[in-house]
Amino acid sequence: MVEHDIDTLIFFDILGHRKLIDEPHDLTDAWVQSIIAPLTRLAENSLAAFKSKRALHAKDRFLAETDRIMEFAESDPEAFGKQRIQLRHDRELYELVDLLGSADVDLAAFDNRAQAYLDRNPDPELADFVSLALTDYRAFVLQREAFLKKRETALGGKSLCAKTHSSRSELLRMPFRRHIPDAHWPNILDWSHSNMSTLFDIGYETGRNFVADHRERLEGSMGKTLASKPERASA
Repeated sequence: MVEHDIDTLIFFDILGHRKLIDEPHDLTDAWVQSIIAPLTRLAENSLAAFKSKRALHAKDRFLAETDRIMEFAESDPEAFGKQRIQLRHDRELYELVDLLGSADVDLAAFDNRAQAYLDRNPDPELADFVSLALTDYRAFVLQREAFLKKRETALGGKSLCAKTHSSRSELLRMPFRRHIPDAHWPNILDWSHSNMSTLFDIGYETGRNFVADHRERLEGSMGKTLASKPERASA
């Protein structure tokens, strides 16, 4: 249920991480963290508000669609039955897109959420795909689009693109955190040229890998082929 032809959202979360706040090394570091601390909390609150509004918007859209098909309940019971089944399928696809996309944020939280989903909806194929996310995250990312496209086709979803799913506007997260070495977190707010250079390299590597991993989705969204095939940056 892509809306207004917006099929892809790219989310940059730079400040919403508690690892930015650590025991200060000195007075300058304490001053910097005093500035960053409220911004980190603000980023967390803004993200929570965005997720809430997005979920509420989806609920309102499905309610509106339910009201629409209810008009056929008496006049055309057969059409009503078919559209009700398709609406159920659309909701399933919508939830599945959101579930698999959450792996980009926190794999442990994703695993818990996925297991709860599988407890309610046993699905061996999905269970294997969830396991892939935990054992080979990049393979999971590269195969996610095809997995969702296959489900969309099986459930009769409306397709706008031959290669990418159209079940929901896809929320892609720019995974900066995955490219920041654990050893660098204590120094991430240092006011130094070396730290600036390191963060620039991390940002470049993150963007390059992001394009390589989501090439089909980005090309489908833009309606054109990228000039050259992006390759993942070396670690």
